[in-house]
Amino acid sequence: MNKFCKILIINSSLVSLLLIIAYISIIKSRIEYKNKNSDELNNMLDEFLTKQHVNSLYQ
Repeated sequence: MNKFCKILIINSSLVSLLLIIAYISIIKSRIEYKNKNSDELNNMLDEFLTKQHVNSLYQ
C-alpha cells in the first residue's frame, strides 16, 4: 500500500507539472498572437497615416 501511495503521488505530481507547462505554453502563444496582431495593426496604421500625409501634401 505504501508503494502504491508513492506511485500515486508521483503520478499526480507529474500530471500537475504537465498541466502547468501546457497552461504556460497557451499563455505564451496568446501573447505572441496578440503581439503579432498589434504589429500588423501598427503597420496598417502607419501605412494609412503615411498615405494621408502624402495626400495632404498634394492638396
